[in-house]
Amino acid sequence: MKMYTLDDALKYETDGKIKGALKLLKESDFSAWETGRYDISSDMFVLIQRYDTVPQTEARYEAHRKYIDIQYIIKGKETIYWSPLSEVEEIEPFNEDKDIGFYEKAVPHAILKLHEGEFGLFYPCDAHKPSFHEDGEVASFVEKAVVKIRV
Repeated sequence: MKMYTLDDALKYETDGKIKGALKLLKESDFSAWETGRYDISSDMFVLIQRYDTVPQTEARYEAHRKYIDIQYIIKGKETIYWSPLSEVEEIEPFNEDKDIGFYEKAVPHAILKLHEGEFGLFYPCDAHKPSFHEDGEVASFVEKAVVKIRV
C-alpha cells in the first residue's frame, strides 16, 4: 500500500507500469470522461466512478489477485481502511471472473484520508475498504479514477 500525491509519486516511482499509470492520471482530464471502463492497454484499464460515500459500516474490504489498484480522487474526499490480506476474514468466496474478494476486519492497520489529487495504491496482498466516510462526517460526492494494472 502506498499513498501519495501524483507529483510526489512521479518523482520517486521506479516501476515502469505504475509510472505509466501515474503519468496517465497526471495528463488526463478524467472529469470529462463518462462513468465506466476504458481499456488503455492489454495490461491496464481505468474505471471512472461517481458516487456518494457511504457510512463506514456499509463499506467492505476488498482485494484483487490479478491487478494492482490505483484509486485516485478526482473530486471529493473519502476514507479507505487498509489491512494486510493475511489478517482479514473472507466473507464471500473470491470471484475469479471479476477479480474481487470481500473481507472483514474489526480494526484497520491504517486509515487513509484521500482528498482531490491524492491516491492510494493497493497490491494483491493489500485488503482495502474504500468509498466511505467515518462516523461524524457527512457524505461526500466523489469522482474517482481507478487504474487497474495487471501483475
